[in-house]
Amino acid sequence: MNRELCQDANTVELMAFVRYVSTMSRLGFPVLGAVLLPLIFVVGCGQNTQQITVERLESFEPYAPSEFMQQIYDLNVEQAVSLIERSPDVAIIDIRGIDAFNKSRMPKALSYDRSFEGFRDEMSVFERDQPILVYGSNTPESGAKTSNAIEDLKELGFVSIYFLNFSIGIEGWAEAGNEVERGY
Repeated sequence: MNRELCQDANTVELMAFVRYVSTMSRLGFPVLGAVLLPLIFVVGCGQNTQQITVERLESFEPYAPSEFMQQIYDLNVEQAVSLIERSPDVAIIDIRGIDAFNKSRMPKALSYDRSFEGFRDEMSVFERDQPILVYGSNTPESGAKTSNAIEDLKELGFVSIYFLNFSIGIEGWAEAGNEVERGY
């Protein structure tokens, strides 16, 4: 694509994006190039080019195609409920210790204590494209454990990683009136 095809000043940014998409196609992401490149050309180089406005989305999409990139989502309680309802295969991981897990946990949660040395090895039971929802307590210590768990999951190649916001934790989940399981 050359500059004569695109007279509008807004298309300079589109042309940079086209170069990015072309590069991604050459690097092994042909679907991205095959789908987006023609669309960008039609939208960005038409005779009546309009300015494109991008707005920040306040919601999230529960899956990211594994061939594109990892996605990490910081969820509030309502978003976590929506994720669980829309994605029956989501693995819900409680990263607190077993005593805390036995006192209260989200329904269907599995206990994988982040403090345990074998945490990364234990995560191998999950498929890398399976969505993972991580939560802990709303304490600073648990927030650090959640953050470390997210880093571990990223390094292990998980594609869709969700976490209940550090300031919410299981306490905020329960305070919002959601079901909490106890004991074992």
